[in-house]
Amino acid sequence: MIVSMVLFMAGVAFPESLKFDTQQVPAYKTKAKAGDPQAQFFLAVAFETGKGVEKDLPESFRWYRRSAESGLAEAQHNLGLCFQEGKGVQEDKPLAVAWFRKAAEQRHAASQLMLGDCLYHGIGAAKDYTAAARWFHLAAEQGNRTAQANLGSCYGNGHGVPQDFSEAFKWHRQAAAQNVAASQLLVGNSYSFGKGVVQDAEAAVQWWRLAAEQNVAEAHYRLGNAYYEGIGVPKSFEEAYQWYRRGANQSYARAQYALGALYFHGEGVTKDFVEAVKWYQLAANQGDDSAQFSLANCYSHGEGVKKDGAAAMKWWLKAAEQDYTKAQHNLARAYATGEHTPKDEAAATKWYLKAAELGLAESQQAMGTRNRTGIGGPTNHLEAVKWFRLAAEQGDALSQTMLGVSYGYGQGVKKDLVESYAWFSIAAQKNEDAAKNKIAVEKKLTQKQLANGEARADELRALIRLKKP
Repeated sequence: MIVSMVLFMAGVAFPESLKFDTQQVPAYKTKAKAGDPQAQFFLAVAFETGKGVEKDLPESFRWYRRSAESGLAEAQHNLGLCFQEGKGVQEDKPLAVAWFRKAAEQRHAASQLMLGDCLYHGIGAAKDYTAAARWFHLAAEQGNRTAQANLGSCYGNGHGVPQDFSEAFKWHRQAAAQNVAASQLLVGNSYSFGKGVVQDAEAAVQWWRLAAEQNVAEAHYRLGNAYYEGIGVPKSFEEAYQWYRRGANQSYARAQYALGALYFHGEGVTKDFVEAVKWYQLAANQGDDSAQFSLANCYSHGEGVKKDGAAAMKWWLKAAEQDYTKAQHNLARAYATGEHTPKDEAAATKWYLKAAELGLAESQQAMGTRNRTGIGGPTNHLEAVKWFRLAAEQGDALSQTMLGVSYGYGQGVKKDLVESYAWFSIAAQKNEDAAKNKIAVEKKLTQKQLANGEARADELRALIRLKKP
């Protein structure tokens, strides 16, 4: 997040050494004509702002140029702004960069910022993150708050400098202390996720509040999350609702989705499927994958909106194309069952595979089943075991059961009744078939094998605890 902002504008702010006085405009004219650079600068300000004279941008430009050519850094900066914005002269981005550079080399902080901004975005000069970061650093060291924020973002993104979250936090913290809202948000995020600083949920909330006071939509959303989860503040769905609502009213997609979810589940507000769909739709239209998925589900089940299978497929597809795994799974299931769309086993396999490769246990289980049974392709017990194992290690009871079956019959793996018993033992509490198979396999084991099976089950449970999302 680079904060592009001009901190020094003619008629807006001046160094202590340059104090504009409307009453002195006649004197500025006299001194300017005599070649006084500061008087020329102030006369340019007068013509730009219409203070003490009739506003005349071309005349303002002429006097900025005369002052700038005499070497006055403030005039060079404002001349750069004239060329950049086409004020009193034809817009010329490269010439703007040239004048910003002249002032920047005189340690003019606002010009160092502007030069860095032009180099960062490739405006009037070739894009150069390294040079941009160098100029941001020079301005930041002089206390320029926007440069501090931009330098923090360079460190956070590894643009022009090695990525360093501690340095990113350091500079954003300085900018945040000077009331830069974007940095207040990012400092809060840093505390929340422990990036560049020790994790501190209460400090995160403190900085988000400051950003929220400046109406930063994401800060409203983050505060909503804090109250929803009870992290850094007491848990309160009602407070979460208030903060999500503020972010949603600013068209912040994640807040719109979260607000929709509160209405859908009746958390902090009266349950209202119609209102939920309204907010899901607004967020989905902005590309929010969670909202697209939830909106599709509403269309699929007819909750808050008339049941519409084509609309469900449309929104599942949009979310699936963003690698939203649950949407990929639902899309696959629709193709596999023929719900909402003509049955298409090839399409089902395609989407189950995408979600499985991204780690969704339900889809890994489905791929295991399809390979074991030959649905949508040839039977392949080796592939089946691979997918069942991945899902089983995430705690999927059916996949654990099918691994037990595979080891019991030697399908896709070497037959191993001890391993079979271990997997049935793990799945037994949740899967009735596993419980029955555990008893059947137990009868075939010696006491030593049974002890080994129990020990192996304990190892697998520890593994699952580590891998389970």
